[in-house]
Amino acid sequence: MAETTTTQPATVTEQVKGNVVFGFGQVNTATPKWANLAFRWFFYVTGIVTVALDIFTEIPPDVKLTINSTVIKANLLLHAVSKMFGIKLPDNN
Repeated sequence: MAETTTTQPATVTEQVKGNVVFGFGQVNTATPKWANLAFRWFFYVTGIVTVALDIFTEIPPDVKLTINSTVIKANLLLHAVSKMFGIKLPDNN
C-alpha cells in the first residue's frame, strides 16, 4: 500500500501576545518565555549546588543533609508555582 500522506517541516515563530496572569486557572495555558527561562536557570543552579555538596568533603554530613533537603523543597515549590504562570489571550470579539 502506498503512502498517501506527506509531511513538510514547519517552524513556529509567532509570539503569543497577551497579559501574564498567575493562579490555578493558568495550569493549562502557555507559560511566558521569561518565566520558563528563570525557572530553568533556578533548577540548573540548584542541581549544581546538589552536586557540589556531594563533592566537597569538608562540609559536615548534617549540614549537607539540611542544605539538600532545603534545595529539594525549594525545587518542588518552585515547580508547582511555575505551572501557575500563564498568558491570558485577548478576546477576539
